[in-house]
Parts: sequence; C-alpha cells; structure tokens
Amino acid sequence: MKISLAIVAADSNEKGDLLGRLVVDFFYCLGYDDCKLNIPKSGREIDLKARHRREPRLVVAECKATSAPIGGADVNKFAGVLGAERDKADGADVRGYFISLSGFTSSAIQQEEDLKRSRLTLINGSELVEELVRGKFVVPATKAQLSAVKALSDSSPEVEVQDNAALLGTTTGWFWLLDILVGSTQGALLVHADGSVVSATVAAETWAAFARNYPSESRTLLNKLVSQPADLESSQREYLQYIVRDFGGITLEGLPATRQVGSRRFRLEDLYVPLTLSEAADETDEQVQEESPMRDLLTISRGSRGRKRSTTRSMSLGEALIKHPRLAIVGLPGSGKSTIIKRLAVAYAERSRIRESRDKLPDQPLFPVVIRCREVSKPSRSSIVTMIADQVDRAEVPTARDAFIRMLTAELNEGRVLLLIDGLDEFQSTQDRASFVAQLRTFLSTYPTCQVVLRATGSRRPRSGQTGTPG
Repeated sequence: MKISLAIVAADSNEKGDLLGRLVVDFFYCLGYDDCKLNIPKSGREIDLKARHRREPRLVVAECKATSAPIGGADVNKFAGVLGAERDKADGADVRGYFISLSGFTSSAIQQEEDLKRSRLTLINGSELVEELVRGKFVVPATKAQLSAVKALSDSSPEVEVQDNAALLGTTTGWFWLLDILVGSTQGALLVHADGSVVSATVAAETWAAFARNYPSESRTLLNKLVSQPADLESSQREYLQYIVRDFGGITLEGLPATRQVGSRRFRLEDLYVPLTLSEAADETDEQVQEESPMRDLLTISRGSRGRKRSTTRSMSLGEALIKHPRLAIVGLPGSGKSTIIKRLAVAYAERSRIRESRDKLPDQPLFPVVIRCREVSKPSRSSIVTMIADQVDRAEVPTARDAFIRMLTAELNEGRVLLLIDGLDEFQSTQDRASFVAQLRTFLSTYPTCQVVLRATGSRRPRSGQTGTPG
C-alpha cells in the first residue's frame, strides 16, 4: 500500500508547530525524551535535539515539510552542522537524522549510500508513519480501511477501498485520509488515529482546511454517510449519572464529629471551599515533573504560613483550567487535591452545579472522565481508553462496554473530554507508574485537544533557602 503524509495548517507558524509535534512523537517512539526544538546556534539553528531515555546517546535532527524532495546540497549542509555538534560532544554518541516529509532526490539517497561510513539517517514521510504505527500513536492504515468499510456498508453494499492512504497532521489530531469508491462515487473518508470514523462535523472542518492547503482536491467527503449508533447518548447519560453518584457527596470520616454527623453523606458543594492555585513549577515534586507529560505544573496554595514564595500570581481553579488545558496539581496530603478532582467531575457531569461555588469554573460542555490510579492494573498492557473502560466495568455502570468505548472515542474526537487523573503517586510500583505515563504520553498525542487535570502528592523536601509546597 502506498502511504503518504501531509500537514494541514492555517499558516506557516501552525505548520511548524505541527511538524514539531510530529517529530517529537517520532523520536519518542525511538526512545528519546526531553526534546528541544528550534535551538539557536551561532550562524545556524538546530531543529531538534533530544536525549535517549535509557542509553547514553543524543540525537540531532533536521526536519523539512517542503513540497519537493530534499537534494544532496541540503543533506551536506546538515552533515556539517551535525559534525560540529559531534566535535563539541566530547566523545558522546550523537546520532543524526534528516526528516523530509516529501522524501529525498535519488542523488541525495545515492550520495549517502556511497559513503563507507554512515554519517546520518534519512527518513521520509512513509517511514515516519511506519514508526508512529509501531509506537501505537496511530492505527495501521489497513485497520482504518476495515473501519471505513464497516461504517459505509450500511449506506451502500458496494464499497471499494483504494490501495493508498495519507496520514493528515492537524491541530485536532492525526487522521487517515482514505480513497474509497462507493457505488459509482469516488470519495474520501476520514478515520481518526484511534481507528474510529470521524464525525461529519469534525470531518467537514478538517476537509475544508485540507482543501485550502491543497486546492486541486475534488473528491467528495463521505463521512456524512456514516450514521452514529443510537446507544451513544444513553451510554453517556449512564456514565454521567455514575460520576454524580460516586463523586457528588462527601463524608466527615476521620474528622472529629459525632457518630451521627460523621456517618452522614453531605452534598459536595455544601462543604467544598474553593482553593487558590499558584504557578510554581520550580517548587513542584521532582517525580511529577520528570514523569508527567503535562505541559504545566501547578501547586495548591492555601496561604504561605508566614513564608515567602517565589511564584506568579495566584488564581482560581476556573482561571487555571482556562489558562492551562493540561495541568498537574501537587500538594501535601490533606491540601484538597482529591476534592478538586471531585469538584471538576461533578460540576461537568451535572452542569447546573458549576455556579454552586465561587471557583469560577468555565461553563463549557466538557465530558468529565476519571481515572483512579490506585485501581489501574497492568498499565503496561492497557491503553488509557481501556483503563477507563475497566474502571467503568468495576463500578458496574449499566452501560455496555463496547457502547461506552464508542461514546468515549466520539467525545475525544470532538475535543470535549476533561480527563481527571487521581493519584499519579498511588501506583504500586515505579514501573507501573512509568508505564502509565508512557500510555498517557501516547494518548495525549492521539487526542491533542483533550483537557487533562492530574493530581499527585508533593513529596520533595525544600532545599536550604527554598520554601516547600504548602498543604
């Protein structure tokens, strides 16, 4: 099968951002972390530099998304930059990669093959896609085609999939673009990186952007022919009822109270006190900072207790959620982190409760999904979606597992999910925690519009002259 790759962007800046996300995912598949992009050097710029997470080696990469194949002159220029980096590395193993989505000229390829000692690796678009599939960021094109045939067979008995596919990189995720013949109509169908057929609304928006990038496109978009299963709405309703039932109340167990009061279940908002958050990445728990793929780390602040803090301004929970679509909340035990997870879950499961507190939560149609890390078993073998479905099964929510997964992937594809992760530090072993973080890293690349709030306990002791994380 012929596989290609294309980036769909509104302008050159967005195109650069998407290319950066693409190559970061690629090198993560190869074992590299801590990727730094667009590093300025004297007289030049390095597109990417990263360190292998297990072996003592570095990678330096040049990345191009030009319409024409890259020639030997550009490869030689990068080889010079790579040589300079190796000279400064004091004998460290520095690997070089030149990534070109449109490939390389035959002379550029022959030039590298003729060398007695390889100086760098050339990667074209289809090879990059192969690695993303191997790393499970994207389902194989063949699986996407099977999903397409199954989805379209209800509207037409004559469905023929063509022997080519293109992976589209967009701001809302990765999509397979498939050539399909339905009856006598030559059309195209968009399938999400997770293997589900994209909804008609999201497909239309993506297709319009694709047509602006590639004006010669004349195929008919077929996603509007795919009907959504009727059981998705009931599955969503049953899950939200479970969230309200499980997280909507609070007891006073463990606190000084009479037996009658201590055993009573109160409505969450009757006892909930809005907390203040402050950006303090320099003071957050080292374990969370190193292992969490969150873009932002926030800590709970409930007053300085007489100590000065070197942080930015404090903000409400709602303000933090708007400013940081992916954030980690850390703090000492008892500081209210789990209550924040409950508050977010219930407020968006039953949106009439958003205004029942002064935490300024945005009134948005978010779909809250909760993962309790202490209940996750064998994270190395399960995707994030599977972990969520497993916890729903254990909670005996009266919805069919398959229907729930279809509903969840539909909400993820629409960009409405608020993923709430409770207790990153509560895994039974360091290996389980690392496996979960790896799964989360893949999940966030597959669903880049998913909002995430992660809760963990801060445990780092303050160094001399530095304040700790308040409870």
